[in-house]
Amino acid sequence: MLLSLASGLYLWWPLKQIRIRGKWGDRQLWLDLHNAIGIFLLLPLVMLAATGTALGFEEQLAPLIYKLTRSTPNNTTRAPVREPEPGATPITPDEAVAIARIQMPGAEAYRVQMPKYGGLYVVALRYPQDRITGGANQVVLDSYHGNVVSLSRASDLTSGDRILATIEAIHTGSIWGMPSRIVVWGASTMVLVQASSGLFLWLYPCRITPTPAPSTEESVL
Repeated sequence: MLLSLASGLYLWWPLKQIRIRGKWGDRQLWLDLHNAIGIFLLLPLVMLAATGTALGFEEQLAPLIYKLTRSTPNNTTRAPVREPEPGATPITPDEAVAIARIQMPGAEAYRVQMPKYGGLYVVALRYPQDRITGGANQVVLDSYHGNVVSLSRASDLTSGDRILATIEAIHTGSIWGMPSRIVVWGASTMVLVQASSGLFLWLYPCRITPTPAPSTEESVL
């Protein structure tokens, strides 16, 4: 994507075309669509591609970020999990959310991982004003006793953790709330238009016809 955007900017620069002309089905219309949409989506798509690359290589990038910021990952310690008594029934998801909200008053639970995936409840909470590191608030609960196994808060994140969280917030569009989500959704959707118009232009290349030389009378006039 980054290479495609760089080459697209290089090809667009001599024309600097942002108007859409021509009739539906004409090659001119597809060319103008490709140019205009491409330049308006350049910055959002660069941000999406760059942050997506960073997330894809987070395992290799994270040590460099922690080294540059002179910080370390925020490692959360876990308490031991007690074995359930014979015949014990697990707590309900609603009970797990209620216990988690006691640990973080004012936070809203937005995701609950069921015990089926790891034997524990993992409740993710978010404070309305925290759009970047809100996903770092997690309460892990014993699925039978409701005991807090581990607790992680966004306020305890190190500077390296916050940079990685910011990269993810930019990529998902949550960094500025609904407006940035709409931008990310629009940019991702319009990529289909870019691909379609690019395919059309490739299938139907421009046929340049030589311009006839002016006659002697036209030259004199």
